Amino acid sequence: MKIRKPPLPLIKRLLPALLIGLFIVLSVAADLISPAKNYYFIVERVVPEIFQRMESLDLRSPLPHDWGAIGAFLSLPYLILLRAANFLVPDRLAAMRLVSVLSGSAVLAFFYLLGKKLVSRSAAIVAVFFLVANPAFLETARSFGFISFSHMAALLAVLLAVVAGEKERWGIWVALSAAASYLLLHVYSLMRITTIPLIIAFFLISGRDRWRKILLFTVVFIVLLAGFGLFQDGGPGLVSAVLQTREWSEFAGGPIEEAGLRNFLSNLERNTPILAGYLFNLDRTVFTTGTALTPTAEQSRLFHSAFIPFWMLGLAVCAFRRRRGDLMVLLMLAVFILPKLPSNGLWPRRMLDMLYPLALLVGVAFVYLYSLLSRALSGKAWQAAVPAAAGGFLLLVGFLEAGHFLLELSRPSIAMSRRELSRLADHVGERLQRDEMVISTRAAHPYLFGNRYLINRLKGDHVFLSIPPRYGRLVGYLENALVVGRPLSVIYVPPRPEEFSSCLDWANEHFPGALTFFELPGGHLNAFTFTPPADLSPNLVISERPRVIVSGEASPYSDFLDDEGFFHLAARPPSPEEAPSIVFDFGEDNRRVPRVILASPPGRITPRPDLFIRRAVVSAGFDGEEWEEVGRLRGDRVSRHRFFAYQWTFAGDRPFRYYRFEFFDDAGRPAAEVVLQDLGLFETENHLANLLRREEIVFCDD
Repeated sequence: MKIRKPPLPLIKRLLPALLIGLFIVLSVAADLISPAKNYYFIVERVVPEIFQRMESLDLRSPLPHDWGAIGAFLSLPYLILLRAANFLVPDRLAAMRLVSVLSGSAVLAFFYLLGKKLVSRSAAIVAVFFLVANPAFLETARSFGFISFSHMAALLAVLLAVVAGEKERWGIWVALSAAASYLLLHVYSLMRITTIPLIIAFFLISGRDRWRKILLFTVVFIVLLAGFGLFQDGGPGLVSAVLQTREWSEFAGGPIEEAGLRNFLSNLERNTPILAGYLFNLDRTVFTTGTALTPTAEQSRLFHSAFIPFWMLGLAVCAFRRRRGDLMVLLMLAVFILPKLPSNGLWPRRMLDMLYPLALLVGVAFVYLYSLLSRALSGKAWQAAVPAAAGGFLLLVGFLEAGHFLLELSRPSIAMSRRELSRLADHVGERLQRDEMVISTRAAHPYLFGNRYLINRLKGDHVFLSIPPRYGRLVGYLENALVVGRPLSVIYVPPRPEEFSSCLDWANEHFPGALTFFELPGGHLNAFTFTPPADLSPNLVISERPRVIVSGEASPYSDFLDDEGFFHLAARPPSPEEAPSIVFDFGEDNRRVPRVILASPPGRITPRPDLFIRRAVVSAGFDGEEWEEVGRLRGDRVSRHRFFAYQWTFAGDRPFRYYRFEFFDDAGRPAAEVVLQDLGLFETENHLANLLRREEIVFCDD
């Protein structure tokens, strides 16, 4: 005869839902405090492109394999959710927030179910409270971008794998876990590297049919990858796109093939004390947006120090009991931590999944202590004091942490009224309407990317950039303004120009009168505009927008615009015997005669001259079939600098319709690959005259 368990008290049944509701309330309250926010994963320059791609929903969007938030506009599932949210909520930031908050709520629901299956219902409730009262979780689970969506997909895949281990008919659950794991290919790249091995490990300790489960999981995953994956990516780089992440593709000292074992061990040595700092709050600062986005981000505290003895006790209890659920929690802790030690950095965004096993260990410790004290103490007063003390402790720590989130972390570092933010948006919007490029410093981000009045008017063709921490690169953006041939506005929090002094001196020396300084509405921001001289030759790639044919395949102009609005393309040989080529079709009525090509090698931070022009033959024609050689390019002096310019001379000034570039290596064989960034074609050399005075720019005249 089956013994029926007594029904759970109503409050215990409602607690998980109440805690999820508390997360939603805290998220909404944070947005009601002020019209502008600090936020952890800044969507920066991709805000316009996110909504441009959301509106088109290009089903052939490639698999994102770059770091998370900046690649958010490449995640098709995220864009579908965002489109649905934007249909319900026209405000763009509110729509992005809605998707994140709903994803965060699903994270808590899946985590509760997972904790209940692995340890116990009571421990799972304590673990969910640990997260809801955690400022790091609150800020990132509601952040703009798809980090919350990524964690939701990961926990769903793990939960389904655990359910499969309990069911007699486990096939459908394994298949669903594989489907959720495939979804991980469309989210933050770090999640796929940790979650999928964790699922395989769970199957190994799940009991019977372990190998059949692993086989079915693998088959379903590969079928989905071959079906949807090849449909979306379609190229030979699919496997590398799935596996590649910047966390491991580069070590602190350079690419893995160059760094080798030395930098691998160096990273282990560097990251081990940082990990200890996260686990034991050694030399930690409170979790704040400021520290999360700077080189000192690794000093951020991920949870309150009061929980340290509890997760340590939970670890000891799980190691001693060694139940299957306990082993799974320990596996989760190991898989979410250890693979990151040889990576190139342990920033908070990479360590957030560590909170899940730590929360479960805290829950295990609370339940263990409660059971131990309940058995040791007699009398109704003592029996009532134990849950009261536990609840009081959790509420006190939770109150302090929630207060830090609402009163410090979620509050903006600015004090502008809605009217001032609206006037600022009008001013910046007018500059964008005039086809200017706009750059902002990090300190100016809350005024701009937390400004819903501005975000709601940005369009996909607006070029809105962000200055990296190294301000010397501002000169590179000024050069790009010259290449593109349109003004560039730089927005900053005063006082700032002293940090730009070398860039401004360069601009004043070579282009007198091109700089204009002014104050933006609201009195919190200043800006200056760099206007290229009107007599410069226009970039024909930008002004004429020719049809582009790469190694025989034609594509629209927009396919070659990178995320900063500059021309970027890669050419590979159509066959081993043929050289890769780029053909520009200027149309039948072309009157332009390009004589100069300007470009930079691939790699924004570390240029890759090995993928740049080594040898090239320039030909021209009227029909795209018969060609006349008009010049040759040689890259003998290719270096690691940013820009390279080449000039060739035509026999006469006759304009052609087609201009073709064929690329070869130093030995005259067809090049394996050529990648060009910031590409420009110009009619006269005067566009480059001042630009080429800088020594690091290589000029080859053949």
